[in-house]
Amino acid sequence: FRLVLDTGMPMSGLMLYETEAVEQLDLEYGAINVQVGGAGGDGRRISARLAKNVDAEVGAIRMTDATAIVMPPIHHFHHSHDGVIGYGLFKNFVVRIDNDRGVLEFHDPAEFSAPESGVVIPLSFRGNFPYAEVVVSAGDGKQVSLDVVVDLGAGHPISLNTGENSDLSIP
Repeated sequence: FRLVLDTGMPMSGLMLYETEAVEQLDLEYGAINVQVGGAGGDGRRISARLAKNVDAEVGAIRMTDATAIVMPPIHHFHHSHDGVIGYGLFKNFVVRIDNDRGVLEFHDPAEFSAPESGVVIPLSFRGNFPYAEVVVSAGDGKQVSLDVVVDLGAGHPISLNTGENSDLSIP
């Protein structure tokens, strides 16, 4: 399966689309359906099924007894991938992303020491979402300090909500 690695995906398990490949997994669904919002959609809630006791492997990392949310495909996303994985991979590891080589490295936090050339960016977590403090320069040169979600699954560099901060305005 091709899964988007998304730090903005707050659940421990997987989100999968209802595709032929997923149907072939013959997952066992519980009696409870859920409503999914966000997830790259248009803001409407989408009904989804829950499958428990799902095992998944990403390289040498194995997730066991995970929950999968299985939902209808989002028309502009599902052609390039089968689903999304996030917090379930990030919660127990130091993750090094090497864009130049196109690889992820997972390290045991107890044994990891950052390279001297590394830059530490402090994160805080709220509801399994990673946040970082950034300074944004507005069009008038005014600098605004913001707490933003670090979302590697987003297709844009930054998204700012002007309604939440009076120092920001739409240019």
